[in-house]
Amino acid sequence: MQQEKAIKGKASPLESSFSIIYLTVVLIIVLSSFQDYSLVFFLASESSPIQIFSVVGYCIAFAAAIILQLQGRITFGVGAAVIFLSMGLRELDFNDRFTTMGIMKSRFYLSDIVPLKEKIIVLMIVLPLACFIAVFLKKNFHFFLAALKTRNKAALLAANGIIFTIIAKLIDSNSSILVCITEETMELAIPYFFLCAMLLYVKGERENTGQVTRGE
Repeated sequence: MQQEKAIKGKASPLESSFSIIYLTVVLIIVLSSFQDYSLVFFLASESSPIQIFSVVGYCIAFAAAIILQLQGRITFGVGAAVIFLSMGLRELDFNDRFTTMGIMKSRFYLSDIVPLKEKIIVLMIVLPLACFIAVFLKKNFHFFLAALKTRNKAALLAANGIIFTIIAKLIDSNSSILVCITEETMELAIPYFFLCAMLLYVKGERENTGQVTRGE
């Protein structure tokens, strides 16, 4: 009994992921602020280590969501995988790599510079994707909110991923070097917040199932 309590009292690496991710973000930002611009540009430029690890995070999260869905351990795996894939492609700048300008900007759809055929093709991809994500978020919002109110660790991790996504988007156009490295570092943390949230949710569900089985 004492051994069981000791195990329960000790946080697993997955449960400590919140602190680990935040510590990593703060360390990168603080260390970068004391370095010359060459290191900052190296870390924040295209195909930089930060961007590479961010994309790797989305790839792992995408694969984990698919595998867990196929195993029947989660019911939201397909929707999560679509979101992870979309965010990963966004991190690789697929939103403006093959088009006249970025498809995330309203100017793309209103500008005369962009050919009509290009707008139609993009809309045929973006609209169904946006509708799918909207339905997914609406379906899971109340469950997420309820978990957040109970300070569920998985929900808190997911909430931090959402907050980081919003803040990174808001400061994206800022030209300050420190803000730039902050934005890139926050984007690095986003996929790992979501990945750890998903794995922690599965861990919690497995433990709850085990408790019910033992109770029977």
